[in-house]
Amino acid sequence: MSKIVAVNPFKNDVVRIKFKAFETLLKETGMSFYDCAEFYDYGENSKAYLAGGGDFIVSKEHERDETEGGKLCITVKNHYDHCDNFYIYDDVIESIEIIDAAEIFFSNELKILVVRVEDEMYINGKPLIWNEEQAKEKHATKWIRSGEKSKPYSNNNRKLLKIFENYIADLAVRESFSQPGE
Repeated sequence: MSKIVAVNPFKNDVVRIKFKAFETLLKETGMSFYDCAEFYDYGENSKAYLAGGGDFIVSKEHERDETEGGKLCITVKNHYDHCDNFYIYDDVIESIEIIDAAEIFFSNELKILVVRVEDEMYINGKPLIWNEEQAKEKHATKWIRSGEKSKPYSNNNRKLLKIFENYIADLAVRESFSQPGE
């Protein structure tokens, strides 16, 4: 039985997927390296595949693609490669499960989907704070190469999050001091 059909994810579900190793996929499909990489779109979604999987927001329920024989796939938002249409085929999945996201906010009017999964928050499928350690290293390397005095690293998304936190704290304080019935 298909792993995707067994789990049956719906639009806006958060799924945790572990991908098969590329070598395993080559053996199972019998495809050449080039054909396999092209068919499963390894170039467009390389960071997700190299990560071995992760948590993704489903943007379209499972369907059969338009190839001969119609392979089963689901469409997800790939926050690793910032791709909204990542077709994940049943063939590449080692394991898949639906994650109970702690909090979800969706607004069709604002065209926004916010999901909190463990310690990460995704806005429209893109993590609010991502690759921070890698960004710090890149920042430090850039300044070492240039020979200039290093400026401290700052993550603009953390600044944005701080503004939200301050605003929400102000609202909470104002609400706690307001009179009932006002």
